[in-house]
Amino acid sequence: MDRNNLIRERINSAIRQSNLSRLKVTELAEISYPNLTRFLNGKRSCSIGIDILIKLSEVLGVPLGYLFGEDERDYLADKDLDIIVKRISKLPENKRNKIKEAVNSILDIL
Repeated sequence: MDRNNLIRERINSAIRQSNLSRLKVTELAEISYPNLTRFLNGKRSCSIGIDILIKLSEVLGVPLGYLFGEDERDYLADKDLDIIVKRISKLPENKRNKIKEAVNSILDIL
C-alpha cells in the first residue's frame, strides 16, 4: 500500500472512531472540507500537508504517527496516555512542572 493510501485509510478510520462527521472534523481543525474530501476520495492531484495532518491528529485524538502507519496496537494501547500528554503540553510551564513533580513522586512510591 502506498503512503497516501495508508494515510487515507488511517484518517478515515480515526474519523469513524471519533463519531464526528467529516464536516465537523474540518471545522474543528480549521481546514478545507473540499480539499480533505478530495484527498480522502483518492483524487490524484490532491495531496495533504504535514500541517493539516497535525491538525487532524489533534482533533481526532490520535498520535500523528498513527496517521503515518505506526502499529495500530501501539496506538490503541497508548491512546489515553497520548491524550493526557497533549492536554498537559498545552498548560503553562509552571503547571506542567507541578504535574511532572507529582508524577515523579508517584513513580518513586511505586
